[in-house]
Amino acid sequence: MAEVCKSDLKRLVKYLDDAADLYGKQHGQRYIIRAQMIKRLANKLRTK
Repeated sequence: MAEVCKSDLKRLVKYLDDAADLYGKQHGQRYIIRAQMIKRLANKLRTK
């Protein structure tokens, strides 16, 4: 299994936060739920 460095993880979390913000600004229940799921995933990665 490949090693993941701290800077890669920070970059990934930043990308996920940006994606969640983008989905959160769109109209529709599907996008709101998608933004919430992405935020949960980013929070899970942030704690590890």
